[in-house]
Parts: sequence; C-alpha cells; structure tokens
Amino acid sequence: MPMGRCPVTGDQQTELTGHTGGVLAVAALPGPDGRTLLTAVLVVGDLIKHVGWIEQTNAGDTVIGMIDEMRYQLAERHTQTPPAQILTDVLRQHRQVLALLRGGKQRLRQTRELFRIDADLLAHASILLGDLYDDGSAVVYGMAAVLSAQEAGASEAAALSVQAKTERWRQCRCRPNTACPRSPTTWFAWTRS
Repeated sequence: MPMGRCPVTGDQQTELTGHTGGVLAVAALPGPDGRTLLTAVLVVGDLIKHVGWIEQTNAGDTVIGMIDEMRYQLAERHTQTPPAQILTDVLRQHRQVLALLRGGKQRLRQTRELFRIDADLLAHASILLGDLYDDGSAVVYGMAAVLSAQEAGASEAAALSVQAKTERWRQCRCRPNTACPRSPTTWFAWTRS
C-alpha cells in the first residue's frame, strides 16, 4: 500500500506491516551505478519503543550501588558479629542479587556488576560457613564464587583464597590429635612450627 513520496528523493514509498509488530517504510533510491536500490527504515515510533525497551531494567545503577554498599557493610561487620548471624544477612543479600540476575532485565554492564557483587557475597558466605565448621558447604560456595567472578570478568583472587583457606581448615581437622588454630595469625604461626 503506498505511503506517499520520499521527502528526500521524491520516490514512491510503500508501507509494510508485520515486521516485528511495527511499520517498515521502503523507498526506492538510485544506486551509484544507476540501478535502483531499496532501503528500509523503521518508522520513528518503533525506534522509540525499541530504545525504551533497551533502557528498561529491573535494577538501575543506584540500586546496584546500594546492594554493593550493603555487601561492603556486611564485610566490615564480619569481625564484630557472630558468624551465624552475619551469614543470614549475607545469604539474604545473595538471594536479592540472584532475583535480579534471574529477572534478566538489566544491561550487560549491570549484569557483570551484579555477578561481581555476588562473587564477593558467595566468597564471604564460604568463609562464614568454614567458621561454622560446615566445610562441605563452604567448598560449594567457594566454587560458586569463582564461577561468578569469572562471569563478571572480575578477579577470582578472593574466591580462590577462600577455597584455599577452606581446604587448609579441612586438612587441619582431618589430622587426629592435633590442635588446629582458627584465627589467621595463630594458623600462620602453627603452620610454620
């Protein structure tokens, strides 16, 4: 069905419907060799809808910043709060990040940032689980922390360090009749003796 003339070239335009639910304008333009070229342009209204869809997220930068600040505050409270209590808060924060990731409506850079935050939360949970003598769960959380860091394109150092710490504690607990210190300072001295 004709739409009228192209305002640039004066050529006849045709409206096609059914292209991803929008309207497509097709115009015949002369090519460099004199042949006629067809050009297709999405109508502006469809482009506006497309841009709006791109910009819609389930987690804006402010929300992600707030989640990261909470993660930081949990890490700061680690030494002043009993492990079981802080673990509850860390796992609650982890579930919040998971809900956002699984919602899948954030931009790619926001997804990477959420994976980075989650890697830190999972590593923190792994440490706390080790402190509560749940080494099996600590290992699983440590592995998940490494995977999340990889997905974020972030450093895996913290997650790998947590895995190494968990393995040291596991080895320590497997030695019969051996006193195993739990603090990093006494652990270091104990391993050197």
